[in-house]
Amino acid sequence: MPQAELAFIKIFNEIIESLNTILENDMNEMDKARVMRKINSDAKMLMSMNKAYGLSLLGSIAGANGDIPKMHKNHQVSLKFNSDIVLSKNYAVSMRVCGLLKESYDYTKQLLSKNQDDPTLVNLLATLSFDMGDEKRYREHAEQYYIMTQEKHPNWADFQKEMNEIKELNKFCSSATAHACMVGM
Repeated sequence: MPQAELAFIKIFNEIIESLNTILENDMNEMDKARVMRKINSDAKMLMSMNKAYGLSLLGSIAGANGDIPKMHKNHQVSLKFNSDIVLSKNYAVSMRVCGLLKESYDYTKQLLSKNQDDPTLVNLLATLSFDMGDEKRYREHAEQYYIMTQEKHPNWADFQKEMNEIKELNKFCSSATAHACMVGM
């Protein structure tokens, strides 16, 4: 891979990592604003190196700021310049960040049909299924992820905990219903 390409991919990944830090951590507004200013500046600088990657970052930034139309526009224009799988996955993640879970799921499913050996896509499908509360799809994708990576899906422990809570709640409700029926006789 040429040195220039490695440079913009490194910058792209660093900016995405910074954006994820903002999304995953509680930061005070002042620190968040500083980091967002730097991310915006870096994304615009990346545009001069690679327009598709720069636009993809601007789409992610728009998504993180809740600007869904701008998020879609930037990602779609980015993909017209370069349909790289990295940019496509980034679009799917941006939709997830915006709460467009079904849209992200459907888009990721399309990506997987063209990239069947990509465990990151299966991981994203499992995560989206978990986020949507779709037990059947989550199990299916988590199993597929395990087959591909020999690792449990990152949400597996939470999924098992929720399933156990549901079982306990069902037991409680069944015994409460039985007790209420006996009292009512």
